[in-house]
Amino acid sequence: FPMCAGAVDESYTITVQADNGTKTSERTFEIIVEKNIAPVWVTGIGEIHNTLANIEMTTRIRATDPNGDRGSPITYSAVGLPDGVTIDPETGFITGKLPLEFDETEYPFVGYASDGLETIQRNFMIRGLANQPMVWQTEPGLFAWPLDDLDPYSTRVIATDPEKEDLTYTLVSGSMPEGLTFHANGV
Repeated sequence: FPMCAGAVDESYTITVQADNGTKTSERTFEIIVEKNIAPVWVTGIGEIHNTLANIEMTTRIRATDPNGDRGSPITYSAVGLPDGVTIDPETGFITGKLPLEFDETEYPFVGYASDGLETIQRNFMIRGLANQPMVWQTEPGLFAWPLDDLDPYSTRVIATDPEKEDLTYTLVSGSMPEGLTFHANGV
């Protein structure tokens, strides 16, 4: 009978007899019944990650099993993760993109780790950093149209995103003069 490591709940001593009809032999064994010890968090409580919204993020919550590999592997779950963010139940990796916010936002959630017999929980938080507004390099105002409308005309509106995301441009009000078009690249 193999003995199990960990906390001992109960110990039993038994004696077994083998008998072939003419002779007997006895052997004594000790059976130790191990108490399951709940998983233990490796990841500290509180903020575990901060990131800009709408940018792919990866972080992780992690727990260990004091009983070792004797039972089921630890599985993870979470309640309260923001939309667009998920947890891998086998690894505890949390991935996704935070919702687009323009103010710093805290996303508290409860993480769970289970060894198949006991489940522990801990409060965590992901902080969404404030997205900065775009910066226009093109000043507002008048674009001059050449008097001779036979000459080709091209100009460009330019803005930059402090988070370095690609921009597209859309004409949201007004209309272009006949013969001019507005493109998503700002030309």
